[in-house]
Amino acid sequence: MEKKKPYADMIQLRKLIRKYDKSLLMLLLVRSIVNSIGIYFSSVSLGFVIDCMTQQSGLHVMYVVLAIGCGSGALAFIRLLLGKVIDRKTFFMEQQYKKSKTAACFAVNYERVETAGFQDLRQNIRHSDDNMGTFSGIPGLFERFYETVATMLFGIGILVTMVVSAKLDRPGVVVWTAVAAVLVISCAAGAAKLVRHLQETSTKKVPGLFQDLSKGNRLGMYLLEHNVHNYNMGKDIRIYRTEGLINHELKKMTESMGTCYKKICLHSSMPTTVSDISSGILGGVIYVLTAVAAVLGYISIGSVVICADSIRNVLGTWSELFICLGEFSVLQSRLGYTEELFAMAEEEEAAAKQQEAEKREFKEVWNPETISFEHVYFRYPSSEEWVLEDVSFEIRKGERLSIVGKNGAGKTTVIKLLCGLYQPQKGCICMDGVDVRRIPKETYRELLATVFQDFKLFSFSVADNLAMGEDFDEESAKEIFREVGLEQRMASLPEGVHTVLYHDYEEGVEVSGGEAQKIALARCRYKNAPVMILDEPTSALDAKTEMEIFFDMERISAGKTVVYVSHRLSACRLSDRILVFDKGRVVQSGSHGDLVKADGSVYQELWNAQAQYYV
Repeated sequence: MEKKKPYADMIQLRKLIRKYDKSLLMLLLVRSIVNSIGIYFSSVSLGFVIDCMTQQSGLHVMYVVLAIGCGSGALAFIRLLLGKVIDRKTFFMEQQYKKSKTAACFAVNYERVETAGFQDLRQNIRHSDDNMGTFSGIPGLFERFYETVATMLFGIGILVTMVVSAKLDRPGVVVWTAVAAVLVISCAAGAAKLVRHLQETSTKKVPGLFQDLSKGNRLGMYLLEHNVHNYNMGKDIRIYRTEGLINHELKKMTESMGTCYKKICLHSSMPTTVSDISSGILGGVIYVLTAVAAVLGYISIGSVVICADSIRNVLGTWSELFICLGEFSVLQSRLGYTEELFAMAEEEEAAAKQQEAEKREFKEVWNPETISFEHVYFRYPSSEEWVLEDVSFEIRKGERLSIVGKNGAGKTTVIKLLCGLYQPQKGCICMDGVDVRRIPKETYRELLATVFQDFKLFSFSVADNLAMGEDFDEESAKEIFREVGLEQRMASLPEGVHTVLYHDYEEGVEVSGGEAQKIALARCRYKNAPVMILDEPTSALDAKTEMEIFFDMERISAGKTVVYVSHRLSACRLSDRILVFDKGRVVQSGSHGDLVKADGSVYQELWNAQAQYYV
C-alpha cells in the first residue's frame, strides 16, 4: 500500500473549502500574513526603541514610538476589516455545508436510512460536526498553517538581515554563532522529531477511538433528545418515574465512554503540550545565548529582543507545522463519515441519472390502469428470513382494496414496497406493465398519497402540513376539512389553518391523536394523487367517526385507486376486494361476504375474534 503524503489530507480539505467558497482561503492567507507581521512588529519595535534610547536623542525616540503606534493601529484596522468579511463568509459556508448534508440525507435510499448502520453513521457525523466542530474547524486550521509558514519565512528573513549586519569582525563571533546555532538547532530538531512522532501516533489512534464512541453517542442522543428533551415523553416519565432508568443508562454510558474520552484527550493534547514545553525551554536558552552575545558586544541590546524572538518563533514553527499537518489528517478522518454520506447520495443520484437515460417517457403523472406485484420476495437488510414470499396480486384502477392479516404478516412491508421505499430482492412491482424501477422516483411518488401507520405531522402551520411546500389553496383545504370533520376545529384555531402545530420552535397548539389523524387524512386528500394508500388511517379515531370517514371515502376517493391496511375488519366490508396475508403470503382474496364464509380461514378467524365483542 502506498504511503500517503503528509500534505495529501490538507489538499483534500482545501478542495472541500473551495467547493463552498472560493475566496475564503485567500482571505485567511492575507490575515495570516498580517498576523505574522504583527508577531514580529512588537519585538522589532521594542528592539528599535531600546537601541534608540541608548544611542539616539529623545526627539528621535518620540518619532519612532509614534511610527510604531501608527503601524500597530494600521495592522489592527486591517485585521478588523478582514475579520468581518471572513466571519460572514465562514457563516454562509457552514450553512451551505449543512444544506449539503441535509440534501444528501434526503437523497439516500430509505432502505438504507432505516438500518442501524446508517443511524450510527448519522450520529458519527453529528458528533463530529456538532460536538467536535470538525468542519467549522477547517478554516481556523488553515489560518494556523498559513500563519505558521509566514512566521517562519519572516523570521528567517529577519535573522538573515541581522547576520548580514552583525559585527562579524569581532574576535570569536563566528565561532560563538556556530556553536550557539548548532546547540539550538539540535535541541529544536529533537523536540520537533518528538512532536512529529506524537502527532503521527495521535493521527493513527484518534479516529479509531472516535469510532468506538459511536454506539455510546447514539445511545446518549436517544436518551437526551427523544426522552429528556422531548416534552411529549414528559407524561410517561413522570407517571412511571422513568427518570431513574434514564439516569442509570446515562451513568452507564458515561462510565463506558469515559476511558475512551481520556485516551482521545491524551493523544490529541500530547503533541501540543510537548511543543509548548519545549518552546518555553528553548526560548529561555535562546534569550540567555543572545544576552551573552550582547554582553560580548556581538549585537546591540535591542537586537537581543529581535534576535531571540525571531529564533524562538522560527524554531517553534517546525513543531507547529507537524501539528498542523497531523490535525489536517485527523479532521479529514472525521470528515470520512460525511464523505461516506455524500458517496451514498452520489450513488443514488448516479442511479437516478442512469434510470433517467433508460426510462420510458413519462411526461405527466397519469392514473395507472393496473398496479401489480409479480412474484415478489423481500427481506430486510439485517434479516435472513423472507418477510414476503412469492407475493402476486393486481390492483385495478378505481378499485378499493383492503389488505388484512395478523401482526407480522407483511402488510406494512407491502405498503413500503408499493411506495417505493424498498425494492424487492426478487420479482417486480409494475404499473401498467412497466417495472416501477424504470419510472423516475419523482414521477412515481407524484402518483401516490399516503397515510402511514406511524405518520408524522410537522411543527409548521396546518396549511404547510397540507401543502408541503407547494402553493396553498385555502378554498380546497376548507372543503377537505369539511369532508374529514375538521371544519369547526380549524375555525376555532387562533390563526385558522395558518396556526402552527405543537411547541417545538414556537408557541403552537396541541391536537389530539384523532385530530392529528384527520389532518393526515386531509393531507392525503389534498395531494389529489390518483393512488391513495392508507395504512391504519383511522386507528386513533372512535368507531363512529371511523365509519363516517370510511363512508365519506367513497366520495373523497371517487375515480381514485385506494389501498387500505386495517385491523378493524368492519371497515373492510366497504372494500371491493380484500387480500388476506399470513406469514408473508397472500392466502385469500375476495369480498367480505365470500371470505367470511370460508370455514377455518384466516379471515374468518380474524372476523370472529373481533365480532364476539360486538354481538
